[in-house]
Amino acid sequence: MPSDINLVVIEGRLTGEPTHKVTNGSTALTTFRIANNRWIPGRDGKEGREDTSFISVSCWGAVADRAAQRLQKGTKVVLKGRWQVRQWEDTESGTNREGHELVAEDVEVTTNGRSAQGAPEE
Repeated sequence: MPSDINLVVIEGRLTGEPTHKVTNGSTALTTFRIANNRWIPGRDGKEGREDTSFISVSCWGAVADRAAQRLQKGTKVVLKGRWQVRQWEDTESGTNREGHELVAEDVEVTTNGRSAQGAPEE
């Protein structure tokens, strides 16, 4: 059976230093969080406000290795990947928990309105 589309493209800045490790299966994993800002206009011409979403991100394999080498707190990135929802039971409380994250398959560092590869940002 074919898969449904699960594609996320988002831009933001790292809120802290990325964490890089190698799993027991020898696969690289890098995790970090980004802040994504959007402007909400005010009503009736009044001043608007900025709204910020904080998003957990994970990268695997070669993408994880490159991300760990190139990213640091404050780096502006464009991420392409898939949205993942994980569910588990909290062993201490017995309650069901849920976590959301972006699994990035492509990470582009952007600077001054241009990607690191020289393509203009949209």
